[in-house]
Parts: sequence; structure tokens; C-alpha cells
Amino acid sequence: MPALDMWEALLPCSVECYSHGDNSVCIAVICAGKVPTMEYLNRTQGINIQMLHEFVGLDNPDCPCALVKTASVDMVADIHTKGFPNAEDWAHAHRIANII
Repeated sequence: MPALDMWEALLPCSVECYSHGDNSVCIAVICAGKVPTMEYLNRTQGINIQMLHEFVGLDNPDCPCALVKTASVDMVADIHTKGFPNAEDWAHAHRIANII
């Protein structure tokens, strides 16, 4: 997101930013803006849920980013975090990570 200002200045068209997530609970917390069971999350982990809600969880014209629910099989980071039981899944992970 810090590079968006630079891209807006350098590119002739407007730039849209999408934050992809596969954790539906995390997306629900960001869209709600608060969760009573995690009231100390800002102090213990440094994550400000209210700020995330204001920038990404709402339709905010000042923030060009949007939160998008993405299926877990389409997440590029899965190649680093999950096991693959068959060759087809492993080949799919390589394709979306641009490993040829």
C-alpha cells in the first residue's frame, strides 16, 4: 500500500489494490470492526482492528484497497505453508506461483 502513491504518480491510469484473504473469520472481524473476545489484540499483537475496518472493511473512497475473499487453493503462499498430497495440487501451486 505505501507504493500506491508512487504508482498513481508514475502510471497514466488509476491503480486499484486488493487484499486477498482465505480466512473467513478474519474477514468477518475486519468487516465488523470489533470482536469482544479479542479486546487486547492491539496491545498484544499490534493489530488495530478498528483501523483495518475503517480502511478496508468499509466502502471507503479515500482508500483504494478492497478486501477480497479468495479460495485457499488460489493463494500463492500455500506453496510455503501447506502439504500437497498429490501431483496435481503441487503442479497447480507451481503454476500460480509462476514456477515453471
